[in-house]
Amino acid sequence: MTAAVDIPEKKEDVAVNFVTADNEVIMPASDTEVTFDEHGNYSTYYATKPAGSTTRRKAASEAHHWIIPAQYTGSEIAFRIDHNTHKLSIAAAKAVKHYYVVDGDYNYNYPYYSVFRLPELADHALKETSKGVYEGDVKLPTTKLMNIIGGNVTEGKITTPVGARYNSHSIDMKSAEDEVVMLALAPYDYWVSPWEIIGDKNNGTHHLILDMNQYKLTIKKDLTDVEETFALDGMLIEGLKGMLRITSDSDTEVAVYNMQGTLVKYISAQAGVTEISLPAGIYIAAGKKVMVR
Repeated sequence: MTAAVDIPEKKEDVAVNFVTADNEVIMPASDTEVTFDEHGNYSTYYATKPAGSTTRRKAASEAHHWIIPAQYTGSEIAFRIDHNTHKLSIAAAKAVKHYYVVDGDYNYNYPYYSVFRLPELADHALKETSKGVYEGDVKLPTTKLMNIIGGNVTEGKITTPVGARYNSHSIDMKSAEDEVVMLALAPYDYWVSPWEIIGDKNNGTHHLILDMNQYKLTIKKDLTDVEETFALDGMLIEGLKGMLRITSDSDTEVAVYNMQGTLVKYISAQAGVTEISLPAGIYIAAGKKVMVR
């Protein structure tokens, strides 16, 4: 059983449980505090008890409740009860931190069903790198039709699609030299068309930048020449989580650029190991592309 409701914005946490048509109260089996993950999902086991001769409302008020933090109210929240596994799943629009690249035929018309699939789409996530800007390295859908879904905090809706409109929906990967830039329709508009992908025969991994400040999607082409580790003239450069590590036989200097060609760091590395903190992304160091996770 799945349903979605709009919970008005509250200043205090919200307590919830459920009563079935068979007069059973569905309540927490153990933990009561709802803690959403980065995909806006929470899952836990539930317990039941008969409502007895009392009213449903009274039975529910006397039973244990799940506590949803006030910061997630004022938006759409979905609930799914699985009677086979005795598990309750909750998803909140305001708790979804990312956007996700999905097939154009993805069933976003019923978003309170699809929101529970978001953890499965972790490899297709575009994560916020600056306010309103989301990036990620993903494979484009093999169906050749693509939408982007994500939590829309402004409207408080779950997995509202981002897409193209009318004649501006083709993504020509074959003709583009380095990148493709196109309009990404505002997420509050439900009437969007999926993008049609042309010429991506190798189904390579591409770097996507979704700028919701300008409603713009940029696709930087195939990353097959991007490395996480490479050796060059007595020097080893490694792209690690949140950093670039340079191991050198002697003192050396390395210029690090972003994919737009802007100088990010100029490193004077001494012999031995030098580590430089960098946000996740793709950089050009010593003339080669390297990925920082």
